[in-house]
Amino acid sequence: GANNVAVGYVSLEDVTSGHENTAIGRSSGVQLTEGGENVIVGYQAMLIDTKGHRSTAVGFNSLATQNFTTATSTYNIAVGYNSGVGLTTGLRNSIMGANTAAAALTGNDNVIIGYESGAALTSGSSSTFVGKNAGNQMTTGGNNTLIGFDAGEFATTTDNSTFVGYKAGQGITGTKLTGNNNTAVGSFAGLLLQGAATNNTLVGANAGDAITTATYNTLM
Repeated sequence: GANNVAVGYVSLEDVTSGHENTAIGRSSGVQLTEGGENVIVGYQAMLIDTKGHRSTAVGFNSLATQNFTTATSTYNIAVGYNSGVGLTTGLRNSIMGANTAAAALTGNDNVIIGYESGAALTSGSSSTFVGKNAGNQMTTGGNNTLIGFDAGEFATTTDNSTFVGYKAGQGITGTKLTGNNNTAVGSFAGLLLQGAATNNTLVGANAGDAITTATYNTLM
């Protein structure tokens, strides 16, 4: 390899043809062999990847389980304690905050920002979660926009939904939301959406905050 910088015990220890990598911290990028153009900072950051290219991992255990066994431009960015710690083969994900994207994430093109936001996401793609616990229980749902403290917290397989505001579309711990195409904008809007609730449009503070499994409602 060429033009690599390694600072820390066994940092970049296994590099062969990898190039232009910067790794700082004990065991950072330790198993990287052919991957290149990565920035890896923190204890065990990007710990097991061998051939991933163009990732940025900053923080304790960030992208620790990302692993590409063929040369792949990943374009993943993870910043924070345990940020993206569960991401395995997902691509083009931007992750910021402690314990974000903690599950075995294979999904692509997600933006996940905030403490434990998107923590359970696995194969879901093309979603934006911003705020503490936003989309915390989401697993395979995709194309969602969840912005705000606890926004869409208990939605799991929901697709094509937009929850914006404090506890918008939060749901409940019991019957988690699986319905699609819901929009809740405003503090507490769609607060109790659950089960197969589908195609509801709820705009304004507390709009539809008592709706549970209903469908095709419009409240403004």
